[in-house]
Amino acid sequence: MPDTIGNIAVPEITPSGTFPIVPDYPHGRAQRPEVVIHQFGSGNAKIEQRFLLGTGAKRFTVRRAWLRDSERIALRNFWESKYGPYGAFTYNGPNDDGIGTTPYICRFANEPLSWEMVADWACSVGVTLVEIPTTTPAYALNATVTRFPSQALKDALLSQVQQVIPLVKIQPL
Repeated sequence: MPDTIGNIAVPEITPSGTFPIVPDYPHGRAQRPEVVIHQFGSGNAKIEQRFLLGTGAKRFTVRRAWLRDSERIALRNFWESKYGPYGAFTYNGPNDDGIGTTPYICRFANEPLSWEMVADWACSVGVTLVEIPTTTPAYALNATVTRFPSQALKDALLSQVQQVIPLVKIQPL
């Protein structure tokens, strides 16, 4: 069942197709934690507070030093069929041990597709892919605090490190 914003249904992204290029060795994969920074106006905006939102999405860097013209055209057609960063597809990412691949559901990052022509028949290309998570974490709501927090919540909020879990529910008026 798709999500809705008001009475408008938001369609789910269905992956179609497989990424046409196999990356050169070494391949890149990164996963950065998502951090939100709040700057305070006092202290000449030099005081800030950081909140960890959790682990971010995996990002894959696919680079090819030499790409034949037929492979370049296949990549361009694949990019256009996915409407750039809006479509989802399967990327068979190489494993760290170099044996086999693991399929990931990905989309293109918000970057233009570009390549550098090395010769009339070959080019060099680099593309960044972002994983679309297949499952999302579920968090149970333990209690609702109306005005004064309990002692356990006070102690947790006074700790030096908190993990903020974004809970957003949009309701029409």
